[in-house]
Amino acid sequence: MLEAIAFVAIVTAAITSSFVERARHERMQAGVTDATSAQIMARLDELSAQIEALRRTVDRGGHG
Repeated sequence: MLEAIAFVAIVTAAITSSFVERARHERMQAGVTDATSAQIMARLDELSAQIEALRRTVDRGGHG
């Protein structure tokens, strides 16, 4: 009984995984980007700029 439940769970996971991967692939081909991903990338760009500014400040030996 337990083996049958585990088997069904594994098969369900495999099918779900294939659907998710197919949808991801189709979205990438269509050039659709996730808004959340775009926001994260924008924030990473901002943080990178701030880190670079801090590095320049430290290299100059100043406080701002």
